[in-house]
Amino acid sequence: MTNVELRHELLDQVFSAVERHDLEYVEAWFEQHAHPEIEFTSALTSGVEGRVYRGNRGLVNWANDVSGAVNITYGKREYRDVGDDVVVVLVRPSLEGRGSGIEIQLEVGFAIEFEGELARRGASYPSHAEALAAAEALAAADEATDARSLG
Repeated sequence: MTNVELRHELLDQVFSAVERHDLEYVEAWFEQHAHPEIEFTSALTSGVEGRVYRGNRGLVNWANDVSGAVNITYGKREYRDVGDDVVVVLVRPSLEGRGSGIEIQLEVGFAIEFEGELARRGASYPSHAEALAAAEALAAADEATDARSLG
């Protein structure tokens, strides 16, 4: 399995765990596959104030916030690799409000940056186009940093 395929498989595992509200698995996944200083911003749960979830515990809090608010089914996941270190996950999740029972379907994109084998930074966006644009910007910044370190 290539590094790219491994990243896709690992991300698929954590998305599935969030769907089934398996917070123990989510916590173990982040401990093993996320950088200890990971940062994540969610289009769904970060709100207007732009809450940033930090560290492995923060990501578990994010999964708990999602699980507490909605039943979520991500559906088909489309993976796109941007540069060497960024993976975009495009989904059209169905959400059912836990209190209201109201169902909605959204378009969401996740841009996840890796540092070596560990997820280092991520964000979800309210459209696939925004996630892809953010991923392109991350990849370009990574390339510029790499070029400066070589020069």
